[in-house]
Amino acid sequence: MTRLGKQLVFISRINPDGSGTEILTCELAEGYMKNDRFDLSCLSITNGTYIAAGFNSFVVKLKNPPIISEPVNKIVSLFQQLTSDERAECFTYLSNEMK
Repeated sequence: MTRLGKQLVFISRINPDGSGTEILTCELAEGYMKNDRFDLSCLSITNGTYIAAGFNSFVVKLKNPPIISEPVNKIVSLFQQLTSDERAECFTYLSNEMK
């Protein structure tokens, strides 16, 4: 998923060596990065956080997150309880059904 900086809430910057994160100043978080494009990878479904990768990497949240209904939350919870083999079998089944 790709988003512009103005669509994100910047929480912290990930240190280049991966040793941790640092809190961002408001000027940096809301200033010049608003038109930069970032590739997002999910960090935490529960917390709604993502790693936004661009020139630097940041921990972010979406300003307008998608609405996830209660049934979807239940499906996610059940899926997380499956073994890796069971998950692979589900993916194979769903892939075949969507063709």
